[in-house]
Amino acid sequence: MIEFALSIQGQAKENRKERVKELLGLVGVEDKENVYPAELSGGQKQRVGIVRVLATNPKILLCDEATSALDVHTTKEIVDILRNINDKLGITIVFITHQLEVAKQLFHRIAVINDGISIEENTAYNIFANPKHELTKKLVKNEMKIPEPVLNRVKGHKIHTIYHFISIASTCNK
Repeated sequence: MIEFALSIQGQAKENRKERVKELLGLVGVEDKENVYPAELSGGQKQRVGIVRVLATNPKILLCDEATSALDVHTTKEIVDILRNINDKLGITIVFITHQLEVAKQLFHRIAVINDGISIEENTAYNIFANPKHELTKKLVKNEMKIPEPVLNRVKGHKIHTIYHFISIASTCNK
């Protein structure tokens, strides 16, 4: 499938195998070159899907809910892979997600969209630390909510919220 994408682009046959190995290595599945899709885990399928897109040398990588069906560990791996792709290849990544934890880890800038309209756009830090729009405030508040059992255990003590953001540099500064 990956080699097919390269052939459509007109890449010489002798270069395709090497390029496939290089791309599979970039996402950590170099040993899955000759494996059927049904034999791959969800995370491995996601990695191969990323490779299929990268084979076309895009300037922008659009990821729509790329981690929604994955467990926490695999989600972290995919986020790390995407961050690495951004760093190494300089590809701008547009990532659509409802998982705010993923947004905090991956994004440099965030746009909050409601009914197809962008209601707030800012740096990841400012979206979570100082949301402006009421819906954004509600989303962030729900994300930062401390579980009831924890609150009960710390009754009478001060609780401090510490925000930790990891952002990626984008080739698109807009």
